[in-house]
Amino acid sequence: ESHLPQRLGRLQGSFRLHNDCLNMIADLWHCQRPVSFDEYSCFAGARTVGSIEACLLAGLALKFRWCAWYRKVHNKCEAEVRGVYPNLVISTAFQACWEKFFRFMDVEPHFVSPSV
Repeated sequence: ESHLPQRLGRLQGSFRLHNDCLNMIADLWHCQRPVSFDEYSCFAGARTVGSIEACLLAGLALKFRWCAWYRKVHNKCEAEVRGVYPNLVISTAFQACWEKFFRFMDVEPHFVSPSV
C-alpha cells in the first residue's frame, strides 16, 4: 500500500476499500489492466457520494463508449457523430436524474413499462 500517501491518515482504509471495489468491478467487466496498474495496484475510477452522481457518470461513460463505437463502425469523424443521438432503453420506473441526462446529454430515451 505504498502508493497511498501517508498524509491520508485514517482515510487510508477508505481509499483501500475504494480501490478494492474498483478492482472488483473492473474484473467483473473484464477490463484490461492499465499501464499504471503495477504502480498503483488499482484501476482508474471515481467514487460518488450519491446515486445521482453515479447514474450521470455511468451515462456519460456509456455515451462516450457509444460515440467511439459509432465513429469506428460508420467511419465518421467526431464532429459528424456529435449530431447523432444515441438511444437508451430504460424502464418507466427510472430515477428522476435520468430525465436530466436525456435532456442535457443528447440521448433519446425509449421506455419499457415493467409488468408483474
